[in-house]
Order: sequence, then C-alpha cells, then structure tokens
Amino acid sequence: MAKRIFQNYTTVTDKETKKVKDLVSDMKLKDLATETDKIVAIENYIKSNFATREDIDGENANNLENVIKTKLASQAGITRLYSAILKILGLNTNLYWPLTGKNIPLKKTLRTGTTVKTQYYIFLQ
Repeated sequence: MAKRIFQNYTTVTDKETKKVKDLVSDMKLKDLATETDKIVAIENYIKSNFATREDIDGENANNLENVIKTKLASQAGITRLYSAILKILGLNTNLYWPLTGKNIPLKKTLRTGTTVKTQYYIFLQ
C-alpha cells in the first residue's frame, strides 16, 4: 500500500514532465546559488501562483498538465507538482506522512486508530 501511495505522488508522464520542465525554466532557479534558495523559491512560486481546493475532484485535479494550465489543483495535485519539480532539479528528497490520532483513517482495521493528516518532504544531503 505504501509503495502504491508513494508512486501516485511521484510518478509523472512524459507529457507532464515536459510541462513541469517548462514551468521550472519560467521560475529562473538556475541563478540561485544554494539548494535552500531553490527550495524557498519553489515554495514561494507555487504559493503565489497556484491554488488548492478540497472541493475539486477527479483526474484533472491531479493531472500536472491541467494543474499548470489552470493553476488550480487538489492537495494531491500540488504534492505531485512539488515532487516533479524537486525531481527535475535533482534535489534529493523523501516524501513521508506522519501519523496522528485524528483525521483520515489509514485503514479501518488498524488497532491504534492511526491516521494520516498531511505529508512532508525531507531534504537529504
């Protein structure tokens, strides 16, 4: 299950990769000296130019071609966008989901009632 979830957020098509590469070149990240500067610039760019909404659903909300065109995505679509940008830039990251005691159940049969609230990136050096 974890592998499938990870692949849903990190696998992109060739067409999506091309669109993300075009977006990355528009961000003008090559002039930035450090990885930290690039990460901050990516976050600022996405927060300033894209919106997420919980009430949108369907394939278009996660499809990076559509997300880049409309500047609107689901939370999963924005996560896929971040993942694709970081991968294209060669930034070594891991995506993980911390477990909490509330929100969306991971699996109803879990004895602990453990759930997933949000995801995070860990930047490796």
